[in-house]
Amino acid sequence: MSLPAGFVRVSRRRPCGVCGRTDWCLLAVDGTKAVCPRTISDKPFGDAGYLHMLTNPAVIPVRRPLRKPPPKDHAGQRIDWNQMAQKFEKAIDDTTVGETGKLLGVSSGSLIRLGMGWCESRQALSFRMFDAPNHCVGIRLRTHDGRKFAVAGSRNALFIPRELNGDGFLLIVEGPTDTAAALDLGFDAVGRPSCSAAVEATTRVVEALGHKEIVILANHDDPKTRPDGGVFRPGQDGAKVLAVALAAVQKRNVRVVYPLKGKDVRQWKAAGATAMSVMAAIRNTALWPTAAGGAK
Repeated sequence: MSLPAGFVRVSRRRPCGVCGRTDWCLLAVDGTKAVCPRTISDKPFGDAGYLHMLTNPAVIPVRRPLRKPPPKDHAGQRIDWNQMAQKFEKAIDDTTVGETGKLLGVSSGSLIRLGMGWCESRQALSFRMFDAPNHCVGIRLRTHDGRKFAVAGSRNALFIPRELNGDGFLLIVEGPTDTAAALDLGFDAVGRPSCSAAVEATTRVVEALGHKEIVILANHDDPKTRPDGGVFRPGQDGAKVLAVALAAVQKRNVRVVYPLKGKDVRQWKAAGATAMSVMAAIRNTALWPTAAGGAK
């Protein structure tokens, strides 16, 4: 898992400024903050732990990471993700698209808007991933039994469908199939690769797409236990971290909404959600506070 911007892992030379341990925790590069999964605070920090402000900051010297070379295929050629995705899209037929839609409870049209294809060598469905509109940086694969992985060299990024309206509400969900469900309900939507990933990419995409009303439709995840016995919920915690980042984007209204039925938007749709009922849930949710303050 990639580290949050501005943080590094603790080590024997740089132990946690909260619990003193040398594993699991994170330290801010400027030494002013720590993220500790063992010591609870009132500031959850995604699935990494809890944020703490340190009283005796000390700047941590960090070497700049080397720029990774562009991914290459087995023949040593630089991977053209769009070309690969187009190949996969041509390999899928209408029957497979329709059967997949029925299995997942979403429409064929929404799957086509997401550029779903077929990777014959891995016997898996394919979906493009973008770190900005029209900039494909990898391909997610999904087998019929629900196993998810990516083509080697892919970067974890967003699922962005074609033909977005660019106005009204933009729903941010998790994964391509939830994105398809949100599209079926009549909303513009993009999907994150997981509940805590691609925060920076999501912020860039939101700015580029231009929607003023942003809705993070978070999953109702089962509670998980930290090493110190504390409980956290990845979907809810990840949504809050993203909300903080998006609230800093000027002239955007941000809300965190939870499905009224089921774990995610796809299950909510299967349980009878309509565009009207989802919109009612959005309207009944207070805006996330901006950095300058505001109602939550």
